[in-house]
Amino acid sequence: MILYIMLTGTPPFNGRNDREILQRVQQGKYSVSHPAFKIISDDARDLLDKMLTFDSVKRPSAQQCYDHPWFKKQNHTEKGKLDLSTMENFKNFQVTPKFYG
Repeated sequence: MILYIMLTGTPPFNGRNDREILQRVQQGKYSVSHPAFKIISDDARDLLDKMLTFDSVKRPSAQQCYDHPWFKKQNHTEKGKLDLSTMENFKNFQVTPKFYG
């Protein structure tokens, strides 16, 4: 999830309320229509898809993610490239802490 936020400036799962967000997380439904995906490589998309797998048995370990081709490439094509909307999203992104008692 953090990689998605770092690449797009937005969370991968949105909804009108916590219940809707959780349903999307469980279904694994996230959008790749964000403008940033126009410059995100296929390897990065593949890694995101694997990392956002809900089933923990199928989700790769940290070591498997590190060993992914996206990390192994010596010449990252994304280096230095960010969609302008991604930077704007970072400015507007905030996580509201919730305290349950």
